[in-house]
Amino acid sequence: MDLHHRINLRKASAGIVLALLTPLLAAGAAGQQRGNTVPEIPIARGTEADRGDAISPGFVGVKDGHLWHDGQRLRLWGIAAVSEINGDYFSKEDMDGVLDRMKAVGFNAIRPHLYDIFMIPKDDPGVGISSYTKGDNSYLDKMDYFFAGAAKRGLLLYMTFDRRRVAIKPEAYDLFPSAGAEDEADWKKTVAELNAEQGHPSWWIEQAWPLDERLEKIYTIWVKNQLAHVNQYTGKSYAEDPNIAMWEISNETSYISFAMDGSSAAFRGYFAKQTQKRWNKFLQDYYKSTDRLKAAWGSLEEGESLENGTIKLTPMPIPVYDKMAYETAKYPTRRVRDLITFFVNQYIEANNRILAVIRASAPKGVGANVVPVTYDTHHAPSMLEMYCAGAGSIVSAGNYTWLRTFDTSDPTYPWTPLIAGPPTFYGMDLGRIAGKPTVSYEVNIHKPAPYRAEFPFAIAAYDSARNWDGTFWYYWADWNEKPAKTYEQYVQTGLHYASKSNAWGGVGIAPDPIQVAALKVAGTIFKTGAIRADEHPARIVVGEDELVWSYGRMWEWMGLVRSARRNGGGELDFNFKQTPRDPGLFTQPQTMPRASRLGPDVRFDHAKRQMVVDNDKVKMFVGWPDSSTVSFGHGIAINDLKVGQFIAFVLVSDDCLPLERSKKVLLTALSTGENKDFKYDPSATKETGFPGMFGGIVSMGEGPVQVVWPKLTVSVGSRKGECTWFNVLPEAIGTEPVDGQIKFDGMRPAAWGEVEFR
Repeated sequence: MDLHHRINLRKASAGIVLALLTPLLAAGAAGQQRGNTVPEIPIARGTEADRGDAISPGFVGVKDGHLWHDGQRLRLWGIAAVSEINGDYFSKEDMDGVLDRMKAVGFNAIRPHLYDIFMIPKDDPGVGISSYTKGDNSYLDKMDYFFAGAAKRGLLLYMTFDRRRVAIKPEAYDLFPSAGAEDEADWKKTVAELNAEQGHPSWWIEQAWPLDERLEKIYTIWVKNQLAHVNQYTGKSYAEDPNIAMWEISNETSYISFAMDGSSAAFRGYFAKQTQKRWNKFLQDYYKSTDRLKAAWGSLEEGESLENGTIKLTPMPIPVYDKMAYETAKYPTRRVRDLITFFVNQYIEANNRILAVIRASAPKGVGANVVPVTYDTHHAPSMLEMYCAGAGSIVSAGNYTWLRTFDTSDPTYPWTPLIAGPPTFYGMDLGRIAGKPTVSYEVNIHKPAPYRAEFPFAIAAYDSARNWDGTFWYYWADWNEKPAKTYEQYVQTGLHYASKSNAWGGVGIAPDPIQVAALKVAGTIFKTGAIRADEHPARIVVGEDELVWSYGRMWEWMGLVRSARRNGGGELDFNFKQTPRDPGLFTQPQTMPRASRLGPDVRFDHAKRQMVVDNDKVKMFVGWPDSSTVSFGHGIAINDLKVGQFIAFVLVSDDCLPLERSKKVLLTALSTGENKDFKYDPSATKETGFPGMFGGIVSMGEGPVQVVWPKLTVSVGSRKGECTWFNVLPEAIGTEPVDGQIKFDGMRPAAWGEVEFR
């Protein structure tokens, strides 16, 4: 059934249905004539939308809809650095140790997170950059040292202009000429009030700057200043640094969500007045007169006049999420559409202007002039949010997972693995926009999660099959966590778990031997392209009407896109042309299958809870074996498995050659592991979701982690060579000959093995 006809009539009154049918039954291409009304206001496009490919030697660029670097396809397997760039906690020696380990465990990129606090002087209005003398160990000196160290190790940077840690102060008003005493006082008062409301002093700026000219100018100064800053350890400005792979204008603004539910800072004090003025100018520029506006909308409220600037910002708030497509019987449907279009256009056009500043900051073909830029990080299950966030040259989406279940019949209660069903992700499932690279800017699983070894492999499989360009894991280590220098120090650290006081404690990677080992091997799978992508992804064409009204039909859209993608992948096409859609695209079954696939290589048996890959470069078995042997092609098998014990086994070519000819392979076999004396009581809380996951923790225990090292034998046919075992520090812990077999002995802490075949 075509999406336009999927309306639940049982929940809608006749009046509401009539209001809905007008826009939803038509194919909503830009500029289409609606009866005798004027054409609808076109939705803004990002300036990168039709820019084409951009490749420059020595810099990351875009070619054929993907990231390229130095003449080849680039896949980023990255990690977020948060506390590691904090000069209070880390010495330069500490930073070197962290960078060495990040490189050694397989990352090739870093996303420094929210670092404005290390750049802006305390007495600055919020846009200046600190000065430093090389080697003075100031915040910025250490941060630049870290960035230069990343470059030396081949760790590319994903940088951001995000403003969260340092306030835009009221005196920033004085950076530009005053618009009068009243305007100045009102602006400064509103800024001071907003700064005082949240833990992140500038939480509000990314909601308001696209709707206030002065804020946009202030934000522009910050962008220019950051790009012009010269790293004294590289001698390059950030604008021209070849190690910076991409830029992000803002992080998780939720601009559309806050605008449409009425909670945006753009509706507060001074900014509310400016938003009102912009709304009227937006309508004036298009409709020209009150008469034409009334003809288009059908009616106006009493006292509203375009000439007098009195068209109200209504309806506000607009119903979202679980409400059936905009139940706005009181207001003309076209008015609602124009209001949504206003928010979208203001955001995209403001970011287009910032993008122009970024591109102009470096010579043609150099650095910021060419590397991909995302407007925002997309973290909500909303096509409208995704469209706005992805209007630049790269799409950046993220997702977190917690796998607690309250179903006592679940065989692994109170936990359930991701592979119990087709992997679905609220923030990533809308996926790629056709012709644009896609990365996940933040992804991880919250601990406690006994079967977390599956997660990096599932993400590597998902991102490979969907032909993504990067995965950035959040985050490396908790605040003030000094890097271990010896394995003895490492094992005593213990895992961090999510808690009410530290919700993000459960995503720290560095002290987790299971996750570090899985990430090392999963990263090899992704970076080398060892799992093939969907060969013919469905092109899901989204018209203007579908985009505008998608917010209120979020879950329907998610279900439809997931269904299409489950059977071969899909790409969203926001070309707004009247391209015929495959009539069967949205009629795929949405019931949970017993088995499913990701691309041509990844198979799931959800009933048995197994994920298997068996191609010429990867042999993978993740889940619960129902036999003591798992056989793959090419004469490879796992023997002596313990039936019913969770295991994550992977063997992957590390030189991009088929396993039959590969001279170097990487392998791991992982199971479970928690802190010593960790205790969990599933009956301790009835809360669902994330709080319900950590609410059952009775005791977090302490290090060392009680890792279950599986015992098994890997048959590799007649191949001979040598296997070097590594722990997660990592350091070599032993070398053994290979003569057709590789043994995991179940005792040594072998995070992974590196095999050199003769």
